[in-house]
Amino acid sequence: MFNNSAISLISESLSYQRAAIFTEKTLYSILGLTFPIWIGGAWHASELEKIGIDSFSDIIDHSYENCDTLIERCYRAFSDNFDLLNNKELASSLREECYPRLLKNRDFILNGGLTTATDKKLLSLPTDLQETLIPFINTTWHRHTNKAHTIGNEAILQLITKNQ
Repeated sequence: MFNNSAISLISESLSYQRAAIFTEKTLYSILGLTFPIWIGGAWHASELEKIGIDSFSDIIDHSYENCDTLIERCYRAFSDNFDLLNNKELASSLREECYPRLLKNRDFILNGGLTTATDKKLLSLPTDLQETLIPFINTTWHRHTNKAHTIGNEAILQLITKNQ
């Protein structure tokens, strides 16, 4: 599915709040070696950068993520990246040029980088919050054999730390 795509337009589930949440949609973009542009939510690119994932901000203008409303973020995600979205040759050549960076992101996910980042974030929280979250995360982890599900756990931690 991703072989002929250079860009993924990711519509994460959180559309009405100014928060980042990551689901399998973001994961598919990373594993599919495409450039991510998020529609909805906020701060996706900057949150991924914090844990070591390249959001290609030198190629994609992610400034839309700081807009106040969903409408503004959606409009700006398209308008600020119009040339890239409308020029298949440009997008394809940039994807080819950035292939090593795209692979590095995928390897980060496949080699446990996300789990490490999630664990680090969890251990930085107050002890009482850790004691509440760890059983939930462990239960979720055991219900899902796919390690990729931890991307949801990272989203939970991000939402909690944003609200502290």
